[in-house]
Amino acid sequence: MSGDGETKKLRAGKALWMLAALVVVVAGIKVAESLSIPILIAFLIATISFPVLNFLRKKGFSRPVTVKSPLMRNLLLPPSP
Repeated sequence: MSGDGETKKLRAGKALWMLAALVVVVAGIKVAESLSIPILIAFLIATISFPVLNFLRKKGFSRPVTVKSPLMRNLLLPPSP
């Protein structure tokens, strides 16, 4: 009989730890919210620029030129509607 009470205490303790972990994760997400959007935008720009960078490298352009040209294109040309 006492084993049953200990099992309930262990389950309650485990549930309490899981709830605490969930609170920490949610708080971490809220804190990182201001960082997540710029990181996602940087990832999107890098993904879009990679084929151009790869093409220019295969054509024999130097690394600084291949990195700067897609970056300048992204900064200078307005997005197409």
